[in-house]
Amino acid sequence: MYQIGEFSKLTSLTVKTLRYYDQEGLLSPSARSEGGYRLYSEEDLHRAEQISLLRRCGFSIAEIKDVLRNADSEEDLHTYLSEKRTQLLGQIRRERALVRSIECRLSQLQRKENFAMHYQVEETTIPAQQAATIRYKGSYNDCSAHISALYKAVGGRACGAPFHLCYDGDYVEEGDLEICLPVTGIGKGRGASLRTIPAQRCLTVTHAGPYDGFGGAYKALLDYAKAHSLTLGLPHRIIYRKGPGMVFRGNPNKYVSEIAVPIEG
Repeated sequence: MYQIGEFSKLTSLTVKTLRYYDQEGLLSPSARSEGGYRLYSEEDLHRAEQISLLRRCGFSIAEIKDVLRNADSEEDLHTYLSEKRTQLLGQIRRERALVRSIECRLSQLQRKENFAMHYQVEETTIPAQQAATIRYKGSYNDCSAHISALYKAVGGRACGAPFHLCYDGDYVEEGDLEICLPVTGIGKGRGASLRTIPAQRCLTVTHAGPYDGFGGAYKALLDYAKAHSLTLGLPHRIIYRKGPGMVFRGNPNKYVSEIAVPIEG
């Protein structure tokens, strides 16, 4: 048996940490001396090594408790480590996306650009268009896969920029959306429908920059409509004039989108 000071040297865990682990029920000594001092066994040493491994791999105290309570073999431990790796990779992807968003904002601030000040709202009629379409429930971030599917479905018959029809009147994380690709015809199915998008009298505005900056464009449209006593309807349309490619995202600051909202009456 090892006293707490000796055990600390064997495990490279401080006495303070060992007392904390004992308090949390994570690593309690197997015995106590007559004087009440903590005494650790070989089994405790193995448990301490497992805890140290899991801590180095980013597991929280609560997660370590879960692993130690349920992992009965090396195979179980492998499963938990694999699951943690998947979680961390997802976290890395989210944080990289956040870094890209911050970089875009920093670039805008450095150039002292305010896109909302440059919006030019126009009243126009968008003519009827034949389009291959996929309607789905989801987020705008899902559009790349659907656009790719449409290009495959039309077999080289695309004749215009892809666009979204958005059927929700307010912002929702999972929207009622229809991705559309103007075409002269359509190839063999592949999950796409062919229909004619009717002509619409619209307010339109062009947005330059990342998609998460659309709020300024919508403000310009709403302010114009209020100033001219116009009633806006659905579905509104987002036309992707210049955006990410099929393989590379490109520079979001150079994306160009046109937003069109129908005028009722």
